[in-house]
Amino acid sequence: MATTYYMQPSFAGGKFDPKVWGRIDNERYASGLRECKNFFIHKFGSVSNRTGFLYLGAAKEASKKCRLLPFVYSDSQAYVMEFGHKYVRFWNSDGTRVMNGNTIVELVTPYESSMLSKLRFVQSADMIFIACQNVAPYVLSRNSLISWSLTAYAYKRGPFLSQNLDETSTITPSAATGNITLTASKAIFKSGHVNSVWRIDQHMSGGSVSGSGGTAFTTSTLKCGTNCTWRYVTHGSDWVGTAVVERSYDNGSTWMQLRSFTHKDSEANFNVYAEEGEQCILRARLASITSGTCTMELSVDPYVNVGYVTITGITDSKHASATVSSEKPLANTTSSDMWFEAAWSGVQGYPSAVCFYEDRLCFAGTTGSPRGVWMSKPADYYNFETSSPKVEDDDSIQIILTSRKMSIIHTLIAMRQSLIAFSEDGVNTISFSGNSLTPTSITQRAESYYGAKNMDILAVGSQCIYVQETGGAVRNIGYDYVHDSYTGDEISLFSACLINEHPPVDMTYQLEPDSILWLVRDDGALLSCTYMPEQKMVAWAEHETQGEFESVCCIPYNNNARIWAVVKREINGQTVRYIERMSKRLPTTDPADQLYMDAASVYDSNSETNTISCPQLAGCTVGVLIDGNVMPKVEVPLDGNLILDRAGKKIAVGLTYTAKIETMNIEMQGLVRGVLQGHNIKIGAVILRLLNSRGGKVGQVEDYLDEWQRRSKTDYLGNKLALYTGDTIVNGNFSCSEGGRVMVVQDIPMPITILGIIMGLTVSDD
Repeated sequence: MATTYYMQPSFAGGKFDPKVWGRIDNERYASGLRECKNFFIHKFGSVSNRTGFLYLGAAKEASKKCRLLPFVYSDSQAYVMEFGHKYVRFWNSDGTRVMNGNTIVELVTPYESSMLSKLRFVQSADMIFIACQNVAPYVLSRNSLISWSLTAYAYKRGPFLSQNLDETSTITPSAATGNITLTASKAIFKSGHVNSVWRIDQHMSGGSVSGSGGTAFTTSTLKCGTNCTWRYVTHGSDWVGTAVVERSYDNGSTWMQLRSFTHKDSEANFNVYAEEGEQCILRARLASITSGTCTMELSVDPYVNVGYVTITGITDSKHASATVSSEKPLANTTSSDMWFEAAWSGVQGYPSAVCFYEDRLCFAGTTGSPRGVWMSKPADYYNFETSSPKVEDDDSIQIILTSRKMSIIHTLIAMRQSLIAFSEDGVNTISFSGNSLTPTSITQRAESYYGAKNMDILAVGSQCIYVQETGGAVRNIGYDYVHDSYTGDEISLFSACLINEHPPVDMTYQLEPDSILWLVRDDGALLSCTYMPEQKMVAWAEHETQGEFESVCCIPYNNNARIWAVVKREINGQTVRYIERMSKRLPTTDPADQLYMDAASVYDSNSETNTISCPQLAGCTVGVLIDGNVMPKVEVPLDGNLILDRAGKKIAVGLTYTAKIETMNIEMQGLVRGVLQGHNIKIGAVILRLLNSRGGKVGQVEDYLDEWQRRSKTDYLGNKLALYTGDTIVNGNFSCSEGGRVMVVQDIPMPITILGIIMGLTVSDD
């Protein structure tokens, strides 16, 4: 029977779930793989073995998990933050620790190891705002290259719950300023209210102040409420001079001129009025007078005084100590039923999510208000004040999102069209009508009922990538202009076996060079998904190491995006946690520059040595690369100093791993037989189209594979083999088997990139 040649020119389908091995009708089948381990798919469709991880240092605590998070100020200033059990440390992008002299820069945090997956961050220049469910928000600041600080988020003037509606429930302050006692008519105070900010409104009847004289004078002060009207009137036709109306926002500490009035002899007196947009105190002053007598009166209409107090202690359920805001004091000691409890406290809980949207700092999701979203005033990220009784466009915003269940909002992502809120119940969007986001223009909509797992969500291009709460799936969601709605797909559908049993617990996105999602599963495996939705490319692969991956993140370094990982390993009988960074693929085409081992150490110098220090691998059997030559594996002594039989100028040692791909059953529809599924296929030869590759074995059964590359008579032992680009033929001992699959295995620490696989085959039913 004549030989037919079949070529698989792309592997863009990635690893296929066994449940879809029969889907020859799908366009992705021809580029799919039955197995893809420690290989990843390039955005062009070719496939390469993953690079190794360089050992950078040990995490602070070996017994507890830690999490890596990026801090990217610019392409040239980027850090990795190591968050562990009640601490955070910092790493420079070059892989060194941030040090202050000989001291590791470290901050104490309130976050226990079990909370780390729930940390949410949003960055503004040198500051990071941190939210964590049931922990008060914090601000992490970079003060200099070696100085960092963590301080409580000093929010003010809110946010609050809705106004108390029980007229019999009142609060009576013992004084209007300073340190006071609050007495409640009902049991409303709890110990968790300490350090929370409350608002107490009090009705004011208005009032007036006046003065008269032939010399300069100043009236007493007068309180004026938000959106309250004031009036200024003068009397006396013979006075010549200048009068001013002044206001203060800090209870009289500083004054600013509001209006100035210059009067001449026999001119009409002044009778003016205006409205104040913010609560303040006013006074009138006769600044100068050269003749006559001036009489003036300043009055305000009735208003509501808005005062803020911070609870400092709880005596019992009806009595609490508090400090009155100096900027927004109380009016008097009368009781009021118009009080607002703090929306965030030890009683109501603290936000789970944080994000910027339309220049407002947004928080969401407390235990007391799981569907609540709070937005600061524009460009005033600490201020949650609202006006009363008239709502202003620059007021802070509070909204409760609708839902079938009261699932807590755990993540906020700002996109061009809206603010997206994720919860275990589904996905909601917040947007606005008109030209700007205001309290009266805000709208909300439920977009999807595919809930999101409580872990970080990635914004990739115009889409969000998240792990589904139930069912073990990875989904995307993004705005569809055609349907004018948010839509999404299960991007892990054809590779569900990688997700179903062991869902991801952490993930990051590496834009360059291949647009890859990296996901850590709960069993310690690392997954890659080459993701280019505009090209309809979703290609999954699985990656293993001698240990368990626990966290990943990505930051720029030397014009490249680098993957960092926390890896839990067993070294010499002890559990360790290492911080490692994935090496750059093909920094050069020199075999000596390649690193395809994990937890690796590298010696690089102009002088030769046969000793390399690698204490992180004490007692381990490691691979060795000397000046581009792959050496036999050796065991590292317990002191960590490995003495080799051969010296070199560039030596790399590390934990080895095996990379493997296996093609799908061959299918060429349109032949006389109709389909090739179920037929025995004899493969006569395999042609690998390679790029900068060395090593690798080809066959159908892993125990019986053939090497495509062997040393020739001119490749003397001791000389490194160059990386190869081109086609190579493997005339292996292939069997006649159902499907005609081909396996490629790379088990040496060298690169291999497969651009295509060509198979010469005959079909037989024998």
